[in-house]
Amino acid sequence: MEKNWKVVWAVIVAFLLGAAGFAGYFIGAFQGYIVGYRAGYGQGLNDLIAKLREEGIADIQLIDLGNGSYSIRVVSWFGNELNVLFELHCIVTHWRPIGDLDGDGLIEFPEEYWLVSNSSHPMTLTNFGRDWIADKISGASNTNFMRNATWIGCSNDSSTVDVTWTILPGEITGAGLARAEADTVSDTGTGTWTISKTFSVTGTASTKLYGLYLGPNDATYANTLVAAEQQGVSNQKNLQDGDTLQVTVQCSIQAS
Repeated sequence: MEKNWKVVWAVIVAFLLGAAGFAGYFIGAFQGYIVGYRAGYGQGLNDLIAKLREEGIADIQLIDLGNGSYSIRVVSWFGNELNVLFELHCIVTHWRPIGDLDGDGLIEFPEEYWLVSNSSHPMTLTNFGRDWIADKISGASNTNFMRNATWIGCSNDSSTVDVTWTILPGEITGAGLARAEADTVSDTGTGTWTISKTFSVTGTASTKLYGLYLGPNDATYANTLVAAEQQGVSNQKNLQDGDTLQVTVQCSIQAS
């Protein structure tokens, strides 16, 4: 069954949260960039899902291990299984401009900003996020199956993260902090990647609750919260016009 589990591993790593480097490899292999990202990504998924079904996947379980870590257990119809450790952590950094130090008429980030605060906490997968990951791996078909989790939202709500959430309570829609797609999705090593968004603040606002989504806050993708993090009052970011807020989700996946 070694060959079979290599197929399962390829699907998990390539498509779980849309790691660009891995997904790009399969897109090129199955369809090619020449026909476009969307068509290639879809065809690559279809080919891999067909192969997965041939290998006989019977069950997928996600177990919360605490501190942003999850065990993903994939079981075949033949009784074989693969256990994968998956982790999500969120780093939030608040910067404030200190002036045009080099006299060129511009304030460059980060050279001419000072660090106000930096905090990091584990994220919690929502029930929606768990179902979505299972669909990604198993090939089950639903509305959001083809989407990647690359959108970040902010809130200043004080609620403890609830796994039944599908949207952040009190999600901010103004002051330059509205939900937005990541600036970068980077492959940072074997089985690790980051999703990062830098918000340019245009008003007075505070944040301490953050979420990872499948898409924009619109009629189609508003309620697609995959994971969330409450950093608490002690780590609240009190922002002013001209500040910068950088939200980075660090992801890792490895065989356990």
